[in-house]
Amino acid sequence: MAAAYEDNIGPDEPEVIQMNRNKIDLSAVVTEEPDLTPCDGPNDIPGPDLPPEEQADTPKPPDDPKERRVLIGRIKDYYRTFSKRHLAGPEWAQRIAEARSLSNAELNDLLEDIRFEIATTNTNALLMKAPMVAVAGLENALTQFTPLKLKGLTQCLEANQDWRDVMAELIIQYKSYSYTDPRYRALQIFAMTAYGVHTTNCALESTNNCLSATKVPDAIVNQSADL
Repeated sequence: MAAAYEDNIGPDEPEVIQMNRNKIDLSAVVTEEPDLTPCDGPNDIPGPDLPPEEQADTPKPPDDPKERRVLIGRIKDYYRTFSKRHLAGPEWAQRIAEARSLSNAELNDLLEDIRFEIATTNTNALLMKAPMVAVAGLENALTQFTPLKLKGLTQCLEANQDWRDVMAELIIQYKSYSYTDPRYRALQIFAMTAYGVHTTNCALESTNNCLSATKVPDAIVNQSADL
């Protein structure tokens, strides 16, 4: 008789999975909804980002020939007008000679460089004259309304090399190196010139008044008339 044996292996107990044992607050978890926007075609399906060298180059539109002619003509006019003072040197001559081989974008960059060079050089000259115009006005005012005898102060400072060096250093230190529209430069030149002429005329008028108030001997008048 076959020996009977007991199978102690009972039915599998249900596996209990304990979730969130660490008691983490799951209320802040944000679930993102999938983007179900329909695609217009297979090209709209996002793919992996390719490095720049593997991306297809977008063909650039050809340069406008009319714009190109205008840019080259304007650059040549600038160079013919300002080559001796503002655009002197072999560097500018070489850049102008290579203008026809440049694209329209590069021609615009060259034109901006030319304008900036002319504006900064022109502005430096104006800034050098501005202090002297102010000194001339101060000299005129102090001479007329104070007992100070400062006639000729402006000419002395203009002839002083140390004064010119200090003014040049101050201009380099405080100028903005930004492009100034020629219209504003024209207004500045006009204002400075008008003020200088006014100061000169005031000085001449004051001198004439002093001479007319003083009785000049007839002998001197006759000798002056013969000159």
